[in-house]
Amino acid sequence: WLTTPPWPYRIEDALAFVTSGMSSGAFGIIVKGSGIGVVHINPEGELGYWLARSWHGQGLMTEAAGALVADHFARGGGPLVSGYIAGNEASRNVLTKIGFRLSHTEVKPSRPRGEDVEIMRMAHP
Repeated sequence: WLTTPPWPYRIEDALAFVTSGMSSGAFGIIVKGSGIGVVHINPEGELGYWLARSWHGQGLMTEAAGALVADHFARGGGPLVSGYIAGNEASRNVLTKIGFRLSHTEVKPSRPRGEDVEIMRMAHP
């Protein structure tokens, strides 16, 4: 359900993300000492996130992303954008629950899938 990360994703890719400017503003989601996900607002105002599959459906991403978005606006941050690959209803539900609304669709290449995918773009507020 991701478009931009290298695939297959290696430990070197994770280290490069953590040590680069791309990770500025990213927060790890840690449960019982293990990293299970990341939530991030990049400098262009785009919310991105991922969560290990075994933790899906428990409300963790809604809580984490919702807290980050609330903090962004509490600090006077501007409008945000995000999106999900068509068919990823779980991600759509997270974004909708935290106040994002559909703005348009676009097609982008997905490295992990090796094909173009339809992205449902959303905006807040």
